[in-house]
Amino acid sequence: MKRLLYSVIAVALLFLTRTTRADTIIARLESVTNVGPNNYTYVYQIYVTSTHGVSSTGLESGLVLIDFNGLIAGSATVVQNPGDLTANTDWAVAEPDAGGTANGSIISSTSWNGVTTQINGSNGLNSTAPDLLTVKNVELDYTGSSGVAAGATDQNLIHLVVHSKIGSVLLQPSLSRTVANVLGDPNARPTQTFLYLAPNEGGGPFLPLPSTAGLGLVLLGGLGFSRVRRLNLA
Repeated sequence: MKRLLYSVIAVALLFLTRTTRADTIIARLESVTNVGPNNYTYVYQIYVTSTHGVSSTGLESGLVLIDFNGLIAGSATVVQNPGDLTANTDWAVAEPDAGGTANGSIISSTSWNGVTTQINGSNGLNSTAPDLLTVKNVELDYTGSSGVAAGATDQNLIHLVVHSKIGSVLLQPSLSRTVANVLGDPNARPTQTFLYLAPNEGGGPFLPLPSTAGLGLVLLGGLGFSRVRRLNLA
């Protein structure tokens, strides 16, 4: 039965990798490691998709990981690994309650209306996601002076390391702002809502996986994240 389930997942992933497209900054979960009692290290590859870049001028580029459950305060940090195009010093990291400076956000032109966080872009290109004030977000704000120009392929920017008390995951929304030539404007600052794998204690029955290769299930966001099963990585 498990072998059949894994085969179904593999087929779904193959289909989605060929059909899913996001123009955004994406946090791809690479590993979850249990480093102590109620202490799990989450490592994400942060990358920007093709035809998009990052900049600190105007409406700066940034990424908001919504509702990072079980966050161990002060643990979020960035690490430049081989292949990453930006340095640790090119990013500011924060753990706000929600969007907006009043809630600790460091990304400009974000807000929280009591239910959702919104990130604003140019030309009315804004994006929103449900956001609980009681669960911390993780924010990456690009502050580098050189920026990263849009490329023909996806580009690795930096790695994000965060610790959580929770070792199981569920798809959660993220918000990002990039630089791209949109509607003929080379200085456009589009935004996007996408999904990432976050620590979460809720979401239904466990779905055990044979290895962390199953973390590619983030692509199943195209099927609707509200009903995706939780993955037990402990």
